[in-house]
Amino acid sequence: MNIFYLHNDVRKCAEMHNNKHCVKMILEYAQLLSTAHRVLDGTKTGQLSASGRKVIRYILHGGRSEEHTSELQSR
Repeated sequence: MNIFYLHNDVRKCAEMHNNKHCVKMILEYAQLLSTAHRVLDGTKTGQLSASGRKVIRYILHGGRSEEHTSELQSR
């Protein structure tokens, strides 16, 4: 993820962002918020990847994710 830190003063920082930065920043902040939500509100699970490496995932409750979580816990 890229955060464009251009100046200490937030007003000057906002003025220094060009149109490409502004469009990209929305995506970058949405990714940060999504990750924070998954980590803070999800359940931490340890799994093995297809290559056999240990992977930590966070599964959110509700909808299809909940079914996936119960399958993991029953194993």
